[in-house]
Amino acid sequence: VSSCAAQVDIKRAELGKAAIVVPNGWTKSNDGNERINVTSPDGLQQVTFSIVKYDVAPSFADFKRLCSHRLEAEKAQASDITIESDAPFEDAGSFGMFFSGKEASSGRLFSGFVTQKGVEGHTIYLESIGADSKSHLGTFEAFVKGFTRR
Repeated sequence: VSSCAAQVDIKRAELGKAAIVVPNGWTKSNDGNERINVTSPDGLQQVTFSIVKYDVAPSFADFKRLCSHRLEAEKAQASDITIESDAPFEDAGSFGMFFSGKEASSGRLFSGFVTQKGVEGHTIYLESIGADSKSHLGTFEAFVKGFTRR
């Protein structure tokens, strides 16, 4: 992954022991040890891929509490946010939760996938302004399908 010119095509973005596949044409707008942002070619969508490392691996009960706090933080962003989430789940030694929502006043759509395995927690968070919901959900699905762990 090159951090030079803003128009460099990115194939993968890695944080810790996980990575996402990034479509050609998307550009890196932030790159760090805990968060990477990539923006769509038309500028209407941005994905934040982030990591949190813990000293001790959270239990499933801990993960559910973290998810609850995340949803409350989303709701606190604006008074006109609607949000839907699936129940947190456990699968093959990892935990996960999906959520999506909309901020009515700005038309901002957002979707997130929060996942935990061992001491690493990752989030894929897509925000879209000016993109239709079908495009938004298709983009989100592509990023989630491109998520891998080593």
